[in-house]
Amino acid sequence: MPAQSKHSAPEAVRAHVLKLGVGQWVRVREQSGVKLEGQITSIGPRVFQMQQRDAAALTDVYYADVVKIRCAPSERFGDTLSKDDWAGLAVSMAIVVAVYASCGVHHNC
Repeated sequence: MPAQSKHSAPEAVRAHVLKLGVGQWVRVREQSGVKLEGQITSIGPRVFQMQQRDAAALTDVYYADVVKIRCAPSERFGDTLSKDDWAGLAVSMAIVVAVYASCGVHHNC
């Protein structure tokens, strides 16, 4: 499955959306220049719906309006952490490993 694709025919866009499936996070660019990012929530014959990141309502995306669609990062735990967050987690884990290692060697813990 390609990470991104450009389509001109609505049928090709629909086929690609069907391959991605409900639940997939995508970035979409429409012919009007509008850029959308969100999770596919339903797939219909002429339109698919997506839940945008900070929107309450679902967005209808017509296959005929799509110029480009590609996968986007999901809202999983690792996708929302900054480099500083990861560095802090690494330091914390190193401390935990060092404490357990010293307890294992001395058997005093």
